[in-house]
Amino acid sequence: MLASVPFDKELKENGEQVLKGAATLAKDKGVNCRTLLITGSVAENIVMAAAPCPVLIMKDTTCII
Repeated sequence: MLASVPFDKELKENGEQVLKGAATLAKDKGVNCRTLLITGSVAENIVMAAAPCPVLIMKDTTCII
């Protein structure tokens, strides 16, 4: 389990960068998203795996286009 910790941290950091990029793109396109909920796991959203790893998922609850 300890061997997966650096990998999990890298996934989380990569996820944060993706969210920042998505937020910037949304602003550039005139989308105003006031609420972003960040939760979930890689296993649920990318590939079914034995052990889920923490990752960020953007759930937009108040977007105005």
